[in-house]
Amino acid sequence: MFSLLQNTASVKAHEFWLYPEKFTVQKHEKNPITIRIGQYFKGESWPYLGDSFYSFNYTLNGKKIPIKSIDGDDPAAVLEFESNGLAVVTHHTKPIEIEFKEWEKFKTYLENEGLEHRIPDHLRFGFPKANITEQYVRCAKLLIAVGNNSKQKDQFTGMPLELIAEQNPFTLKKDEKLPIRLLHNGKPLGGARVIQISKRSGERTKGPTTGADGRALVAIPGKGPWLLNVVHLIPQKAPSKTHWFSLWASLTFQKL
Repeated sequence: MFSLLQNTASVKAHEFWLYPEKFTVQKHEKNPITIRIGQYFKGESWPYLGDSFYSFNYTLNGKKIPIKSIDGDDPAAVLEFESNGLAVVTHHTKPIEIEFKEWEKFKTYLENEGLEHRIPDHLRFGFPKANITEQYVRCAKLLIAVGNNSKQKDQFTGMPLELIAEQNPFTLKKDEKLPIRLLHNGKPLGGARVIQISKRSGERTKGPTTGADGRALVAIPGKGPWLLNVVHLIPQKAPSKTHWFSLWASLTFQKL
């Protein structure tokens, strides 16, 4: 487990995403990829640490390739694609445990992530209002356009919580919404709030809630990089030592 992350207060209720030097590249063009943690699309970069994740891959034209770097590398990867298409880069972390010592901080976290309905649930389950423990994993996805990619689409890659763009976001028209689907363990997850953040403006807004089929239409009002984020929070039962388990899914892309 990545102990540096575990002991850093800044990871609490913050986004986790993958960010490229370029969102559009040509074949054989080197493209550094950083792992980032922060808020409002601003944050620190974190190095490649092989023991901190279950998987770090990219998928292109149906072929999944493991990403291998040296521990401590930052950027965490430098990718070079062999063919045109829509490259899907994914990173699934191992669990990290955090503690909220104060009830108000836990409530604020839930409100920020569109999880207000879990506030009464927490009390109904008899969980404490101090020293609240949570274990979480991150499921980050990045889309990169390689050469001619207009006919390519995002795809499900097998992460436990995954945001899928059901239209190539690089082909979105000015006022067109992005259809997305959210899957939990490969099945549609409804009732989840999508948080959207524009790199240009830094504005963080609560977007739509997924329907029973896991689908939603997300307005992407401006050009530039975008980050979509969803948190799924699950109560834990004895003999678990933590009160909650959460999965964080992010999707990073650019609107041209």
